[in-house]
Amino acid sequence: MTHALSDLVVAAVLWAEREKHSLRGLAPDQIEASLELAIVRGDRDAACLLGRARCGIDSGTLAPARLTTSQNLRKGVALLLRAADAGRDDAWLALYATHADHRSSVSNPQMARFFLEKAAMAGQSEAQRKLGALILRASNSVVESEQAIAWLHAAANQGDAHAQHLLGSLVLPLPGSESVAREAIEQVRQADPWLAVRLTLARDFGLTKLEALSVDPVEGRRPWGLLVGQNPFIAQARLSAPRAVPALTPQALQNLGRAAALFEQSSGDGNAFEGDLRRRSVRQRRVFERLNLSDDLFFATASSRRLEAFRLGPKWAFRARQPLAMALAA
Repeated sequence: MTHALSDLVVAAVLWAEREKHSLRGLAPDQIEASLELAIVRGDRDAACLLGRARCGIDSGTLAPARLTTSQNLRKGVALLLRAADAGRDDAWLALYATHADHRSSVSNPQMARFFLEKAAMAGQSEAQRKLGALILRASNSVVESEQAIAWLHAAANQGDAHAQHLLGSLVLPLPGSESVAREAIEQVRQADPWLAVRLTLARDFGLTKLEALSVDPVEGRRPWGLLVGQNPFIAQARLSAPRAVPALTPQALQNLGRAAALFEQSSGDGNAFEGDLRRRSVRQRRVFERLNLSDDLFFATASSRRLEAFRLGPKWAFRARQPLAMALAA
């Protein structure tokens, strides 16, 4: 076995992993010897391949038995740590998988969480989705909800369908045609531009009528969506608590940015024109009567239990158990 031949074998294995092809004409002991020789020279890809194989983790369509003659979790973990430290970010995910498995001899929930966080911070969408799901499942405060949604939003931006599905479970649905709603909002804008903005936010983020008329777009704007602040008009503490609502589309974030800019630039005029919540409610009702508009087209409805589930992770997890299970298993 020469260095040149070892490099060719490693390149072939990496190609087969990437293209999801099988390897022919190479025995597992030959591949293992090639990977070991490359590891001695500091090859992080070889360390990741052999580390995964020794931990019993597939590399693409290549089963561990195709790359190594024997499995050894502790040796595999050591190689994965070397690969991750050298810049193979996917090695952090493999380390998470080995340490999160309670049946594994190296099982360690604290280390598993650390490895998952490392992978998420490195930009691995799978890690971002799983970390967001785990944080959201256990969240008991709006701070934890915001952190979880931020991770899920990052994963969804990379095209992760499971993360997008979880974000959707945090938004109340609204019936009716989107185009009809947008046309109606343009009519409202002629008489009351601030109300039109609030209707746009209500439509984009699935807000209830009370949330839409009381939310502050400037204070509530987030990179991932909207934080509906604590509502002083609700007596029950749990139901008046802040609620984090993710943006499901780039257009929703753009509309939120425009709303925040409008309210910030014309804060004095807006406050004088809108008045308090009671005055906003009266103006909204009069505008809707004049234009023959229905509340159902703009405002979501939900029971107190459902709204509470958005604020408490365990209750949300019970309602979203199927997409949650898929997000953590995929």
